Amino acid sequence: MNVTGLFVSPMMIFKRKRMKLELIDHAPFGTIGGCSKNGWITTDLFIEYIKHFTKYTRASIENKILLILDGHKAHTKNINLLDFAKENGLVVISLPPHTSHKLQPLDRSFFKPLKTFYNIECGSWLREHPGRKITTDQLGGIFSKAYIKAASVEIACSGFRTSGIYPFCPDIIPDTEFNEDKRSNDILHKPNKFESQVNFST
Repeated sequence: MNVTGLFVSPMMIFKRKRMKLELIDHAPFGTIGGCSKNGWITTDLFIEYIKHFTKYTRASIENKILLILDGHKAHTKNINLLDFAKENGLVVISLPPHTSHKLQPLDRSFFKPLKTFYNIECGSWLREHPGRKITTDQLGGIFSKAYIKAASVEIACSGFRTSGIYPFCPDIIPDTEFNEDKRSNDILHKPNKFESQVNFST
């Protein structure tokens, strides 16, 4: 998401060996899919997403795009990413450890409502289909309903505003907030049975 409230279509990562395009049939328009052994982002998947991101943002040497990342090793220990970014006009900033809950706009305003809406949609699906379980075949459609509700201009702008990125306000978060490792609820949050089925990158 950016400061004007626009969102790049997401990537859904599934815990499986092989990707089936059918898994994202009902996902938000433009969604790409991937899979990994544990269902989390990998270096290769992140490169794939960054290429997707570059295409949608039309980043180039003439049209540079600022990309704010957390300190995940798929981001910070990825030489291929840095080379690709340099060649395609992506200016990459990696946040210091344990600061994402304060400085990353997605953490500030987007992930919490997305998880809330996703859990609501899972509950609705289960009520409408008594006796059945949610499988990966339903995830694209369920996620799409939640994503559409969470990916709003208001939520995007709030993330950049409350992190002090835009409008630029370096004093919005006191220095005392960074004196100790204060992790957000999202970082300590144990995924529930719905959230553990799929991982979302935006």
